[in-house]
Amino acid sequence: MDALSNLNSIRADVIEVWDAGSLSYKTIQETIVGLPPATLNSIELLASAIGNDPGFFEAVSTGLAAKADTSSVESELASRDTAIAAKASSVELTSELTTRDTTIATKASTVELESQLATVNTALDSKASSTDVVEELALIDTAIASK
Repeated sequence: MDALSNLNSIRADVIEVWDAGSLSYKTIQETIVGLPPATLNSIELLASAIGNDPGFFEAVSTGLAAKADTSSVESELASRDTAIAAKASSVELTSELTTRDTTIATKASTVELESQLATVNTALDSKASSTDVVEELALIDTAIASK
């Protein structure tokens, strides 16, 4: 029923008056009685959204406190540290390190190095012997003289 259709029964909740201060229409109830406008029903909407549960915020606070408990985090980190230590001290790792140490020791042994140095020294001596140099010079002189 429209508020103005029956002049004998006018409903006060549907009559609106222009409020120049807020630049909006207000109902008669808001203007005369001082009831809050419909835009301030957000508390009622929030209460209905959480199911009108008075213990909701206490439950949220308890849940957050449980998540922020450092003992559970420390326990998780300790178990991961134990797992990492177990993997790092395995027999396979020790065996691999032993094999690499043996290889390095073999390559760095003085016998092998002395053998390689002797081979290099022999090659250098044969290249730098005076008979080889004299023969090379004689070949060069002969080639120059023939030209």
